[in-house]
Amino acid sequence: MHPIPERRPQEKQDRAQRAADLLADRSSKANTYKVNKISGTKMKIWYCKVCGYLCFREDPPYICPICKAKRKMFAEMTNDTYSP
Repeated sequence: MHPIPERRPQEKQDRAQRAADLLADRSSKANTYKVNKISGTKMKIWYCKVCGYLCFREDPPYICPICKAKRKMFAEMTNDTYSP
């Protein structure tokens, strides 16, 4: 199978590549900022033992928004809880 030949002039190809590189650079900087901002907080990952709903917050919700289970049915997710 052969790749589809590029029909745009070289100038437009170069401009499109620069725009894609700029967009990728902005995206990676934004993701790095979010990770750094989140890692400085005391947020935890909680999961519902009934339906598997996940939330990222300091404390578990009072009621699961999916299955309406009570707060005591939530457990904190740790490295021991989940291993790929």
